[in-house]
Amino acid sequence: MRPMAAILREVRRTALPSFAKCQVFKSRQSIRSLPRFADLSWRPFPCNMSYIFHVYQQLARPNQALIFILSISGISLILLRNVIPKSIFSSDFSRDDSFLPLQDYRSANAPRGTKHPSSEQGDGAQVSPTRQRRLLQIGLAIALSLRVGILSLILHNQQCTISSFEGYLPLILAIYGYWYVDRRRLAADGSEINSHLLAYNGGGKYVLPAICLSIAYAFQAYATASPRSTYICPLSSNARITVPMLQILGVLLDYLFLISVESVVGVSVREASSNDGLSLAFLSHIFLLSSIISLLGAGIALATNSVYWVELFDVGWSHASSTVWHSIVFCVGVIAALHVTTHHGLSHLAIYVLCNCIYCNVLAHSWSDRGFLSATTQIPIALFLGFFLVGILSYLRVEQGSASRSSQRTASRLPSYVYITLILLVAVLGWSQTFQTPAVLEFHPVGLLMSNASDRAHAWLEQASKSDNLAESVEEYRRRYQRHPPPGFDAWYRYAITRSSVIIDDYDTIMEDLKPFWGISPAQIRLLSRQVVSDPFNEVSEVVVRNGRAELGPDFLPTHRWMLDGILDLIKDFSQFLPDMDLAFNLNDEPRVAVPHKTLQKLRAAGSGDHVSQKVKHNWGKDRAKHWLKPHDVEPTRLFKDHSRANSFSIGSIACPPTSYAQRAYMWDPSTLCTSCVAPHSHGVFLSNWSLAASPCHQPDLRNLHGFYLSPAAYKPSHRLLPIFSQSKVEGYADILYPSPWNYIDKVFYNASSMHPDLPFAEKENTLFWRGATSEGVSREGTWKGMSRQRAVHLSNNLTTDIHSPTLPLLLPHPSLSGKYNYQTLPTSPISALNLSLNISIVNGIARAWDNDGSAQDAEFGFVPPTDFQDHWRYRYLLDIDGAGYSGRFLPFLQSKSLPFRTGIFRAWWDGRLTAWRHFVPIDVRLHGLFSTLAYFTGAASPTGTVEGIMRENMQAGEEIAEAGRVWAEKVLRKEDMEIYMFRLLLEWGRLTDDRRDEIGYMGP
Repeated sequence: MRPMAAILREVRRTALPSFAKCQVFKSRQSIRSLPRFADLSWRPFPCNMSYIFHVYQQLARPNQALIFILSISGISLILLRNVIPKSIFSSDFSRDDSFLPLQDYRSANAPRGTKHPSSEQGDGAQVSPTRQRRLLQIGLAIALSLRVGILSLILHNQQCTISSFEGYLPLILAIYGYWYVDRRRLAADGSEINSHLLAYNGGGKYVLPAICLSIAYAFQAYATASPRSTYICPLSSNARITVPMLQILGVLLDYLFLISVESVVGVSVREASSNDGLSLAFLSHIFLLSSIISLLGAGIALATNSVYWVELFDVGWSHASSTVWHSIVFCVGVIAALHVTTHHGLSHLAIYVLCNCIYCNVLAHSWSDRGFLSATTQIPIALFLGFFLVGILSYLRVEQGSASRSSQRTASRLPSYVYITLILLVAVLGWSQTFQTPAVLEFHPVGLLMSNASDRAHAWLEQASKSDNLAESVEEYRRRYQRHPPPGFDAWYRYAITRSSVIIDDYDTIMEDLKPFWGISPAQIRLLSRQVVSDPFNEVSEVVVRNGRAELGPDFLPTHRWMLDGILDLIKDFSQFLPDMDLAFNLNDEPRVAVPHKTLQKLRAAGSGDHVSQKVKHNWGKDRAKHWLKPHDVEPTRLFKDHSRANSFSIGSIACPPTSYAQRAYMWDPSTLCTSCVAPHSHGVFLSNWSLAASPCHQPDLRNLHGFYLSPAAYKPSHRLLPIFSQSKVEGYADILYPSPWNYIDKVFYNASSMHPDLPFAEKENTLFWRGATSEGVSREGTWKGMSRQRAVHLSNNLTTDIHSPTLPLLLPHPSLSGKYNYQTLPTSPISALNLSLNISIVNGIARAWDNDGSAQDAEFGFVPPTDFQDHWRYRYLLDIDGAGYSGRFLPFLQSKSLPFRTGIFRAWWDGRLTAWRHFVPIDVRLHGLFSTLAYFTGAASPTGTVEGIMRENMQAGEEIAEAGRVWAEKVLRKEDMEIYMFRLLLEWGRLTDDRRDEIGYMGP
């Protein structure tokens, strides 16, 4: 018998192949849990997900990545064939569990050196083993190419997949080993078939461990199932059937590939030592041929649709280097797996890998933030732990028996320390699951969020209006911003006071937007201001202020004349106080300036520091008009690149720190709700930090959940700091915010009347209402499935309760603990439990759709005719969702007596003045908390039918927020406030662009 120490050494040696094999066993449950614990830095396990976390970029482009990996691996294995020691692929003991080799079993069982009859000349009835292997290579290369294509289709349709089947491969292999190989072997020897003997002495000896581990796998998949996001799996398509079928087909191809390779390994073990590199060469040829076939298939796809160009040939440095690294890991894994297969067989490798992946996945699951998921019974966990322990013990017992038979010794019992170690490891798994026990809440979080918001709003108002006169205002300015106010500050102060401005001191948004420009010289700012408007391609137009009068520049684009005229109206009443300047306005809805994090921090540092001690003069520089360049002074310059209709997340997230998840992670599976992305800005499913919720830096999953990131319609960004004024922007962009003309010139406005009355809150229709177009982005290649507006409509009208449905827990009264709450997932649609109706629809069909995306959405959604905008005031709850930029309807919603529910990533000039949960109800862009938030205000029926489980409505709380928002909007979001904000912004801009900017300012009265 081989001593237990030898067995444990072999187990340790198999850690590396199991590490590599974790990528082969593409367990959906394992992969889905990755984003939730991306913050883990430890890597104690072979299948550690913190490693797999970094392969997202490859999985986002599976065809490209796999073609490169197969090519590099094939070449590398050929080069390494004669370098690797021969002992790696030679076995010192007889294997009794190999699958049927390519040769007939009788000849394979013959002594070494005996010629197979088929190898003799003149025997035309047999095919030589060499030709067999070549034919097998071609077949396996085709199968591997097909597997690459299937994997690509599955990864691009993750929202329609079901639980992974790869975890059942060991069971399939064990059954095959028993039913086909062992029975055929004994039949060939003329032996009597004894099923008991087969179970423990042949390839079928792994059946019992595989059965136990497969059952354990099924229970752990159920117990650790990842919450599903609201990313759409269309009801109208056949993807709900075809994608699971592709998953099954992929596993079958894996099975056929593995047993075929194992057969070649068996041949190399039994044949002469000169063939020690046979398996390595065999695989290298398969990889190279498969990469060629896959590339040809990709070329055909490219010929039919040019969009595949990016998928196949758009290779950045980070992507290329990462692909090379994974090719190295893949090569090492292949070599290690061949070594283990040579010594122990494929079933041994498959079972050991499964054990490691299950253990790592369950342990990692305990670190994920799932406190808002409904409680599940502990029975699945208990059954998992039991079957997992039995499966491991029976597996080790089988391995010990094999070692004993190979050494012709009598088997002994496993040492007690092995049992103790295994029991402790399994106990750790059980203990770790206690971290996932959903909390029982003593109170409802919304009440706490509202109370905190009220306190914050009151504190903000106090600090925003501390000064009572001009002198105090100047002193407060110096204290806040560490410099003197700009020239003309006294005129601004009088302008604000005469228009009853509530906000005098807090203009932090302006100062934050302009701070990076202190790192650029005034001459450079003026040059850039001219260059950005020099070419119509840039889609930027200018407003020129000369001698106290604002006018359009000579090269404005007539398509946006309404917008530029609105800006002129916004400026005209105070333009007499402004110095000469040129202003470059972004004509698109999308922001434009995304500066790398390191560069931006350096620029911002230049604007910091104490400048109060300097003496300044209260006048602008002389001859400012001469310093601004004329159109003929510069050549047409294109400072932007057109990235329209392509994913923009990586372009904008460049402003995030290098250590942020947005920079390190690549979320390729949109079907999973990234709970670690939600946690920093949420209290359970309720959004608690509206400002942080806009940041992409901790939310890599946003790349698939908003039209701006998925496929913006008109997106021309720059990584250089440019003086661009925009109506709204996404967190991380360096555009300068200004009040939008859309609201100033009343493109949409609040105008309640007798025909469209704005009734008291309690008398309105108890409905959540939204109407809009699919203008969030341009849909192509299925990107509409992640856009916010489409997801909201689908969630409200097409919600099902099948396996593809999103996870939508409701926080309801605890069914047995009076006065407490817990999250519950209802067996039926949560909409049916809410005490309100949903009226959320798209108007006038699909807009902005390419290829087949328009017809796909036509089949999925119903449409309604447009409604009069003033009809909104009929409804108690109004949903506001981002469009291509910020939603211009939010301000009228806020001015009404209805309660606005706001979701989005765009922020406007007034966001710093509003407080979520005090002036409006915030909703995460993922929409997973929408129904639970509604349940708080509208009430919900008890899922158990008991009185204790009924969620009482809190209409008074909803009315309180609606009224506070309406009153506040009338005070700080008037047209006068837009003018005051713009006046202050342009004074600051005037100083920034003055050559004597460090010498000018307002010292005070």
